[in-house]
Amino acid sequence: MNRFMIIFIWLTLGAFVFTSCKKQEQKQREVDQAYYDTNDAEIKKYIQDNNLNVKQVVNGTQFIPTKSLPTAQTVNDGDSIRVHFKIKLLNGNVVDTTSIIRNLPDRLLINTESIIPGLEDALRLMREGEEATIIVPSYRALGRNSTGKIPPYSVLVYELKLIEVKSEKEQIEAYIAQKGLVVAETKDEVRRVLISAGVPNTMPKDGQEIRVCYVGRLLNGTRFDQNIDSTFRVFLNQSGLIAGFTSALRMMNEGEKSIFIFPSSVAYSRQGASGTIPPYAPLLFELTFVKSEDTQLKDHFTQQAITGTTYNISGWYQKILTTGTGTQASANSKVTLKYTSTLLDGTPIAYLTNTGSSTTNQRQEDLTLSDSNYPKAPWFVKGVKEMVLTMRVGDKRQIWLTSPVAYGIDGYLNVRRRTPVMYEVEMISVN
Repeated sequence: MNRFMIIFIWLTLGAFVFTSCKKQEQKQREVDQAYYDTNDAEIKKYIQDNNLNVKQVVNGTQFIPTKSLPTAQTVNDGDSIRVHFKIKLLNGNVVDTTSIIRNLPDRLLINTESIIPGLEDALRLMREGEEATIIVPSYRALGRNSTGKIPPYSVLVYELKLIEVKSEKEQIEAYIAQKGLVVAETKDEVRRVLISAGVPNTMPKDGQEIRVCYVGRLLNGTRFDQNIDSTFRVFLNQSGLIAGFTSALRMMNEGEKSIFIFPSSVAYSRQGASGTIPPYAPLLFELTFVKSEDTQLKDHFTQQAITGTTYNISGWYQKILTTGTGTQASANSKVTLKYTSTLLDGTPIAYLTNTGSSTTNQRQEDLTLSDSNYPKAPWFVKGVKEMVLTMRVGDKRQIWLTSPVAYGIDGYLNVRRRTPVMYEVEMISVN
C-alpha cells in the first residue's frame, strides 16, 4: 500500500475518533444540563412547599440562616473550622450526619479541595456560632457521581451549626499558650522563642554561608523533616528557602538555639508540600545556628584561658610551647614526631590500626614528608603537615585546626564531620 495512503488512513481514523469524543462530550453536557435545570426547578418547589426564607443565593446554593451572630468571627481562606451537619435529600431521607450527642463535629479546612463547592460557598457566609439550612444543587455538590446513600444528580439539604472558626494566627497563639512558650520576638509573621542565646552581634549577612541543625514539625507534633548533624548549609538570601525559614535565620546569632513558629503565608500556603505538609499549615522549626569553627575555637581559647596563639590563613592556630635549636624540617625530610591528638573536649582521637581502633593519647611516628599520602598516619592531616614544615628538632607546639585542614566534611571515626580538633606535637628528629 502506498505510504501516503497509510498516512491518509491514520489521519482519517484520528479525525473520526476526535469527532466521536467531541460528540460524546457534547451529549454528556446536554444530559448534565437537563438534570441541573431539573435541580433548579426542584429547589424552587422545595422552598415554596416549606415556606423557607432564603437570604442569599451563591452560585445556585440557597442560604437560609436560622441563628445569626452579626459580630462573631467570619470564615476566611485557610481557616480551620468545626461544624455539625445533617445532610438530607429533598425527600427527607438523611444520608449523613455528625454526632451532636457525642459532640463530634467535622473539621474542615477552607479553600481546599476537601469541601464540596456548594457547602464552602455557604460556610463563607457564616460566622462562628451561627446556624443555617442550605440547599445545594448537584452541580455544586457531587454532580453525576454518587456515594453511599446519595444518588447521581442529587440536590442536598444541609442543616449546619458552625461550632468553631480558627485562623492560622489563632492556631499559633493557642499552641503557644498551651505549651507555655514565651515569644521573644516577632518579625515578618515569624515568632521566635529563644531556647539558648548565641554569640551577640553575629547575625548572618546576605550571601553568608550558614550551617544549621533543624527539626521541622506541624503544630500537632508531626515531624516532616530534620537535619541534626550540622550538614545543612545555606547561603542567606540565595538558597530558595521558604520565606519564614529565611526570616528565622535573620533573627539568630551564631550558636543560638530557638523555636520559630510561622503561618503558611510565609511557608507553603494553599499548596502544602511533599505530601506531609497540608495546605494552610502553620509550621514549627527548632533551629540551631551552628557556630563557625573559627568561633568555636575562639570560645575554646576563652573558656580554657589559652593565650599566645597565632593564626595561619590556611585555617589553624598554634601556640609555641618549647623552642628547639636543631635542624628544621624540609619538604623531603624524614622526621620523628611525638604527638597527642584530641577533640576540643579532650577526648582522644581514634585511629585504625592493624588490630582495630586505637585511642592511645600519646603516640610517636616516623614519617617521610615527601610522601603524597599517609595511610599509616591518618592523623597527619594538612594543617599538621604545614606546621611541621616550620618546626625544628626540639620544638614543641600546640595546634588547633578547622575541619578544612583536618578531617573535612567526612570526619574520621570519632571525629564528627566539620569538627575542629587539637594536637600537641614535638619534633624528635629530622633526617
